[in-house]
Formats: sequence, C-alpha cells, structure tokens
Amino acid sequence: MGCCAGVQAISEGRLFVVKDAGISLSLMPLLNQKWLNRYKGSILTRISSDKLIWSLTPHGMYTAQSFQKLLRSSAAEPSSRNDNDFPLKRFWGVKSLAPKIHNFLWRVLRNGVGVLAKIGSHIEGVQMDCPLCRCAVETNDHLFVNCQVSRAILFASPLNFSTSFISESSVLACCKFWLSKQDGFDSFCMGACLWRAICNARNKVVFEKASINIQAIINDGLFWFNTYKGSQDDGLEEVQSLHTDNQHTPTDACWIPPPPNVIKVNVDAAVASNCSYAAAVARDMNGFVLGAGSLIINTKIPIVAEVNSSLLAFTLAHRLEALIIHRNDLSSSSEPTTSESGILSVPSCLF
Repeated sequence: MGCCAGVQAISEGRLFVVKDAGISLSLMPLLNQKWLNRYKGSILTRISSDKLIWSLTPHGMYTAQSFQKLLRSSAAEPSSRNDNDFPLKRFWGVKSLAPKIHNFLWRVLRNGVGVLAKIGSHIEGVQMDCPLCRCAVETNDHLFVNCQVSRAILFASPLNFSTSFISESSVLACCKFWLSKQDGFDSFCMGACLWRAICNARNKVVFEKASINIQAIINDGLFWFNTYKGSQDDGLEEVQSLHTDNQHTPTDACWIPPPPNVIKVNVDAAVASNCSYAAAVARDMNGFVLGAGSLIINTKIPIVAEVNSSLLAFTLAHRLEALIIHRNDLSSSSEPTTSESGILSVPSCLF
C-alpha cells in the first residue's frame, strides 16, 4: 500500500501520524467512516510538523503504564502472577518470616529469579540445563519444585514435603498449599527458607563451582527459620539444628562419600518435649540422594529414639540394598540429642 500525504495509520489505529495535507484515498479503507466523513476535505496545512498521538492515554502521550496495560490485556496465556485465587492478604500477613526472604519468595512467585531458561531466552548459546540435577531445563518451577535435589531437600527436611501433596508441581501450588495449612505458618516459613537456601546453593554451584551438600542446605534454611522465629517470641518450639555454635554452616563438617557402587545411609534422631523424631538419607558416591525417610516416635528417651532411627535406616537400606549405614554416636551427656535436619511435627514416611 502506497503512503502519500495525509494520515498514516500505524499499529492498527492505535498510533497516528498527522501530516500537513489532505487524506490519502489509498488509506481510506483503514479508517473509520465517521472519522473520514468528519475530516474529509479538511486541509491540514496549518500543521507545521508531524505529531504522534498515543490513543491509550487521555492526553495522547505514550506512557510505560499504558503499554504494560496493553500487554496484559492482549496476553493469551494464564500466569501465576495474575492468579485470582492466590491468598495475597494471607501471604503478606505472615509476620514470622524474615523480610528479605519474604521479598525473595514474592520474586519467586512473580518469576523474577534469574533462572537459566529466562537468561537463555535473551542470550543465545546459554546452557539452560539445571546446574543441580542436569536433568532438565532450569525454569522457575523446576529449580524450586521439580528438581531432584530440591525435592530431596524438601522431603528430607523437617518440612517433609512431597510434590504428591499438591495437584500441580509449581511454586504457586506449593505456596497455596503451605498457606492453607493451619500450623501457624510454620510450613510456609520453612518452605520459603529452604527455597532461599536452595537458591543460594545453586548460585554457589554456578559461580563458585561448589558441590551440593544437602545437609548444609537444610541447616542453612533452618538457621533463617529459627533466627526470625526466635526474634518474634511467638512461643513456638524452635526447630533445632545439630550444630549449636554460632555458625550455621560449619566449615569443618564434611560428608564422606562411600566407595563406588555402594549406597551410604546417614541417620540421626532427635528428642523434643513430647516425642522423638528420626530421619535417614541415602546417597551414592556422587552425593546424589537416592532415598530418604522420617519417623515420629512416641518416646522422650534418647536411647529409644536412636534405636528406632537405626531401624528406619535398616528399612531404607534394605529397600536400596545399601552396604554402609552411618549415624552420629550417641551422646554421653544427659542432654537429648538433636538431628541434623531439626525438629518439627511431620508424618512418618519413606521414599
């Protein structure tokens, strides 16, 4: 279509360029008939320069807000960021979570974390495989929910969360599930802290070539969970970590891998005020988690808790045909022992 003097329609009529002459007949089919009847025959010789008119604002000037509104209105695919069922008031009403982790979780929900899939969509040649499991493209939902390492961390931690609890494996579904639980927001805060720890560990793998240490990641999440829980003085029982010193990630702790073709099961027990807990994690020589389990024991006697934790380890080892079982030595003091992953009311389960 030729362009001559007159009115040139740009972007389907949303933006117009008004020039200093009459209306081009070749453009007449694109324009509204009323508009043509009104301005047909008008002489625009008084206009000295072209003028851009943005029809989505009253003043005719372009604004970023109006363009974003246009994009939202024309978007066809649903997004978790526009989910009308998400309990925003309940989300922002949580006071027992560190503000920086609260804001981080909001970025996760808004797909604001720099995962490799997002970076690769803008930069050509970026390897988009998940740096933790190397099994799939690293998207927002994969990193925090579907990655094998993340699933092992969420399950082996006191949160004891499995994707089988939700109908959709997404960060939105996880948050809605945690917020729906009537536990004083413990599950929500624990999940947020573990996600932050997973993201920090992921960054260390990418930028520092560090190795994955699931127990250290869980302890990191517990540190932030306990720190802010304690500062709120809400009367809730603190989730305890094996390490009682000031550092939540001790530099002298090191997991020793088993020999080739051997599965190693680490197990420990914990005693709370009204019951005991046991947890076991099975890994191969590369540190890859092959299975984990947890157990609630109706006892407050440390030696009984240790025995039941050993039985849990044997059950997991029998299922995986493991050859090495390692647990912490029973403390000789009268104080109850605590687990590496901590204390929280969780159902008994094994995978």
